[in-house]
Parts: sequence; structure tokens; C-alpha cells
Amino acid sequence: MTEQEKADEIWDQMKGFRISHNHRRKCCLVCVDQIIQAIDFDWMEVQNLEREHKYWEGVRKILEQKGK
Repeated sequence: MTEQEKADEIWDQMKGFRISHNHRRKCCLVCVDQIIQAIDFDWMEVQNLEREHKYWEGVRKILEQKGK
């Protein structure tokens, strides 16, 4: 799944909540930040850490632009 597809998937999963676009974006970013922190914490467990981290940072950047 590409970064754009993952960002869209996360964004779409937040559609069911009655919140503003700004709050929706913030909720998505919190989710991605938690994933990034988990990757950083478990760095010894994750193969290809750099690729994983880059992927989720890319998803985060896309989500930062949504709802603006």
C-alpha cells in the first residue's frame, strides 16, 4: 500500500465521527504519531526500520495537508 493509500484509508476511517476537518486531521496525526513512536521504541524488533519510519512519516505528511 502506498503512503497516499494508507493516508486515505486512515482519513476515511475517521469519516464516521462528527468532527471538523481540523479535528479529524489531528486525530489521524495522533494515530500515525503513535505508530511512529512504537516503531522507534521497538527498533530492535523491526526489520527495515528506516523504510518503515520513512513510510509512516510520508503518511503523516499527507495527513497534515488534508482538511486544510
